[in-house]
Amino acid sequence: MRDSSALRLAQVGLDPETMAAIGADRRRRVMRLRGVISATWRRWRGEDTARALAALGNDDLCHLSEAGQRLRLSARRKCQLLTTNRPSAESGE
Repeated sequence: MRDSSALRLAQVGLDPETMAAIGADRRRRVMRLRGVISATWRRWRGEDTARALAALGNDDLCHLSEAGQRLRLSARRKCQLLTTNRPSAESGE
């Protein structure tokens, strides 16, 4: 099987070392892209997004996917916990 892949590489004019270099470069680009996607995902899941989802009214639920609706519910619960656990200005704390 190794010989057949070397034969195919020879047919397209690329030696195995060149193909290995191309593969390594592709892996580096994929890893870099993966880092960018991860950073974007973390920003998307940030607090600003949670607050924006929590602020959506019930009329807008039809515009959200099921995952979006679950995120909205979770954000509303977190916001509700934060507001109930926060000391009020009236209590003097």
